[in-house]
Amino acid sequence: MRKTIALVTMVVLIVGMLPLVASAATIDAAAFAADCNADGEVSVTGTLKVIGGEGDITVPNCFVTIADGGKLIFTNTYLHTNSCSQPVGCSLIVGNSGADSAIKVIRSTIDVSGTLQLSAGCCSGGEVPDTNGFIRVVRSYVSGSSVELSASVASEDGRVLVRRSTIVATGEFGFTDDVQISTFNNGVVRFNDNTVVSPGDATVTSGVTGFPGDTKAKRNDFTEVTGNVTITANGGPCVSVHNTPVVACS
Repeated sequence: MRKTIALVTMVVLIVGMLPLVASAATIDAAAFAADCNADGEVSVTGTLKVIGGEGDITVPNCFVTIADGGKLIFTNTYLHTNSCSQPVGCSLIVGNSGADSAIKVIRSTIDVSGTLQLSAGCCSGGEVPDTNGFIRVVRSYVSGSSVELSASVASEDGRVLVRRSTIVATGEFGFTDDVQISTFNNGVVRFNDNTVVSPGDATVTSGVTGFPGDTKAKRNDFTEVTGNVTITANGGPCVSVHNTPVVACS
């Protein structure tokens, strides 16, 4: 028994001396917000799981960078900007993410007063094209002055899945007050059973001319969108059914 205890103690000491593996990092919402507020930046390598808790973002812009293959996952998380004193609000921006990166928001609330941009596989500027971005938002509430949920908007093969969620653009500070759900070349969008609120427009789109997308939008409530609602796949298959009001694919 003593030898077993000694061996376990030695293993614990050795493990304690090793660096933490970023791919296994798990924090709560308070720790995520604290990282934002420290210098306005959060860097994700491997998988970062933000599970539970409440976090208050107070910096003008919290910029999140995701390395190639990295994943940022929010689960049962409440992030807000209730203590923000910035004259134009406080923003959460994921717009520097590499190839094969992913963002997931599951049963969570992300409610910021400035811009909310969650963009996977976009604009990292690295040597590898930022392809195959993936974003999934399920049973969540996401809100900002404007809201963008997108994947691979600078490249191709992105996927966006949003279902049973509420997406709110407030336009509070006079910025672009739109809701944008989008992918780019050969992209796929699935947007089902959601409620959208916007004093501006709402766009659900995939693909571009010559690189068609694939869009399905079903059973969504757009009644609180003041501007135009656009659902399109830019030359690819598009399905828009059982939405309120009725919105035809364009």
